[in-house]
Amino acid sequence: MEKRIAIMGIVVEEPEIVERLNAILHEYSSIILGRMGIPVREYGLSLISVAICADNDRISALSGKLGRLRGVNAKVTYSNVSVQAINGKHFRPAIMRKRIAIYNNMQRRKKMKHSLRLAALVLATVIMLSVISGCAAPEVKESAEPAPTAPETAPEAGSQQPEQTAVPADSREPVNTAHMVTDNLGNEVEVPDEINRIAIISTVPLASVFCMVEGSGDKLIGLTPSSKNAAVHSFISRIAPNVADIDSSFAEGDAVNVEAVAALEPDVVFYNANNAGDAEAAAKLTELSIPCVAFSTTVEGGNTIETFNAWAALMGEIMQKQSRAEEIVAYGREVEAMVKERVAGIAESDRKSALIIGNYTQAKILGAGNTFGRYWLSTIGANNVAMELDKPLAPITLEQIYAWDPDVIFLNSFSPFKAEDILNSTAVEGDDWSGLTAVKNKQVYKMPLGVYYWFPPCSDSPLALQWLAQKLYPELFEDIDMDAAIRDYYAKFYGLELSDEDMATLYDPPAESAY
Repeated sequence: MEKRIAIMGIVVEEPEIVERLNAILHEYSSIILGRMGIPVREYGLSLISVAICADNDRISALSGKLGRLRGVNAKVTYSNVSVQAINGKHFRPAIMRKRIAIYNNMQRRKKMKHSLRLAALVLATVIMLSVISGCAAPEVKESAEPAPTAPETAPEAGSQQPEQTAVPADSREPVNTAHMVTDNLGNEVEVPDEINRIAIISTVPLASVFCMVEGSGDKLIGLTPSSKNAAVHSFISRIAPNVADIDSSFAEGDAVNVEAVAALEPDVVFYNANNAGDAEAAAKLTELSIPCVAFSTTVEGGNTIETFNAWAALMGEIMQKQSRAEEIVAYGREVEAMVKERVAGIAESDRKSALIIGNYTQAKILGAGNTFGRYWLSTIGANNVAMELDKPLAPITLEQIYAWDPDVIFLNSFSPFKAEDILNSTAVEGDDWSGLTAVKNKQVYKMPLGVYYWFPPCSDSPLALQWLAQKLYPELFEDIDMDAAIRDYYAKFYGLELSDEDMATLYDPPAESAY
């Protein structure tokens, strides 16, 4: 829809209505480029000019709301400039000037800003003069000194001139500003400096990373059903108490309803760069002037720690909390370096074989092949029996697992089953696990669920690496008190103090939390 640059002149005759007027202007702050106020105390008036960029319907709606206020008159003057698209891409009014400037060049940006402000001032002056032109002018007294030529409406010589001051800071609308970030696809994306509404349209563990960097989940307004289910049954529900009420209706199976996402009015959208359907939805949302930022799930070939680090760093740039993100990234790298150093000295003949079961349900068994599964096992010094699998999660059979006969089995918390269900062969009727070496030695462990499932990248990934390493080589990591490490981590990065009951839930997630 075509957008127009316009100036709205507002005359306020009733001082007590100012609070309501400011509330309406705040409601439409996304289309307001700037505003200026001039108190005219001689007449008991306040004059306000508001520069706007929006379609006709939005401008008319704002003008109508203001015009219905008692003692308020509003008039709109449109410029001849219409703003529809640049190279076929539509832009949000709140950051229009900056995007146009970037599109042209740095030199033209300064010129355009100056021109826009000058035009706004000229239009505002014309409107205000036309609004008050019908007012009776005070008598002009003669003076001994020759008086300069002045308009008929000039105030009495020697009298106090109306103050040409801006509206007080506490009643002015903040200027909408933005900054550029480079997402995991290398796209330059402009995001608002003030972000209050975030939708995550992909089933990825970004909610946990956002909560860690931001320190709260209050700004999340959209999650996919699977992500929401994990969040409700995880400690995110403690960081974001409103998570059960977050909208997930925009996700229709594996598809994203673009119109439903747009209806949420997000300030920014996060999506999985590796999901073609989600990337297509993001492209359509970008056409609707909604900034969309891509997060990759395959950083450094599926390095889980570096994937999490990349997400944290990008989240820090988006939310302008780079120092916080740097602290988070540093901890993860310290843990990874420590684990690699310890397992480096294990002789090949002493290395244990291991398998990560990506999911296990009544209908299927999935083995963790490349990407995350491969990273976890190689980093903790295991011989990965499923190295041949060329997918992140690939169908396997119990017979195949018997052929591999791993020393240790890790069960991803995507599964509703517990480790005991495998140890006792009670998970699925007919599935007998009793002959496996890992089962005989009771070396079957279910991965925890903290703020998210610990198998994919998430904000608990540094903890997951330590936990996996200790389970595989307990003697090598016997100095690590996992309970203490988890409690310290949650206190430092989430502001949560975990009780004994919390720890039990983390280690033994309920079946309802399954993916």
